[in-house]
Amino acid sequence: MLFPIAIVDSVEMIRDGGSLAAIFHGPDGCEYWLFFEICIRNLSEHVVERVGYAPPKVVNRHTGTEVSVTWEDASTMLKKIAKITHRDQDWHWLKKMQAVADLNGELPDGVEKVLQSFRLSDLA
Repeated sequence: MLFPIAIVDSVEMIRDGGSLAAIFHGPDGCEYWLFFEICIRNLSEHVVERVGYAPPKVVNRHTGTEVSVTWEDASTMLKKIAKITHRDQDWHWLKKMQAVADLNGELPDGVEKVLQSFRLSDLA
């Protein structure tokens, strides 16, 4: 299922460990997220591994409605987003999202697989 895209707000990595989102408005004025949720596995108490991305979905941020889309549909949407994205900072994450879609949810090159995690209390 393809969603019409009127305005692109941003394309970014979410600070949850690496989920990716293309944030846009449809002609209906609603804000939508094309969302690739990162899948993470704990390797130890302070080390996590990114193992790929869950199937893509489009989230209507006004209603909370989520609709699953195929990787092919996500790729098509990202190509439309690329045609109307004008902010330089969006291009980096747009390229990463396109690579993820092309790889059907696998981690693309340049995305660190193993992360050290910590709690702020551990730094005190």
